[in-house]
Amino acid sequence: MYKAVIFDLDGTLIDSLPDLMDSVNQALSSLGYQTHTYEEVRSFVGNGVRKLIERSLPASATSDDVDRCLELFKCVYASRKLNKTAPFDGVLPLLRSLKDKGVVVGVLSNKYDVAVKEIIASLFPSLIDERFAWGESSVVPKKPNPEGLLSMMKEMGVGPAECCYVGDSDVDIRTGNAAGVHAIGVLWGYRDSDCLQKEGPHRLVSTPGELLNEILESHV
Repeated sequence: MYKAVIFDLDGTLIDSLPDLMDSVNQALSSLGYQTHTYEEVRSFVGNGVRKLIERSLPASATSDDVDRCLELFKCVYASRKLNKTAPFDGVLPLLRSLKDKGVVVGVLSNKYDVAVKEIIASLFPSLIDERFAWGESSVVPKKPNPEGLLSMMKEMGVGPAECCYVGDSDVDIRTGNAAGVHAIGVLWGYRDSDCLQKEGPHRLVSTPGELLNEILESHV
């Protein structure tokens, strides 16, 4: 089996879309902009919060407009990021099984780093070590840049053949492939199988149980 598994966060371990949608729409509404539906916001996520705000604003919005809305969004999201957000069904048993098997688990997300660490500490306090819970920051570039993934593997003491990267988006598959690890796509998140298949994943899985089997039965 793999010695380490590194996960994306939103759409992979947690369903955070309801809180993201509420926070985006509150920020937009406060500034006089049109709000968006669940499906619209779903299509906006995956490339970090600035890109989420850029996609939510009208095409005529300036960089200053984006900055203003982004700061308001962060203030709103800070207070409500755990209102509705929860692990997907089957994720907690998956993580417990990996821990029992001695597999090192990490998280690499395009969400900003402070929010990642707070969510991990709240929802997965004994299952994911905060040392290996990284979001976008001045030292961790946004995916699909593979540098964050490569740096985390180095800190874990594992090589590309001993680790896999698991995510729900085309960005995640590109990240894993760029780092030279097996990129596994999950189908319970925010992108469909066609979106993932075009990036050439090592495997697509439909449930956390199927993912666990893939991890434990791999040969390294």
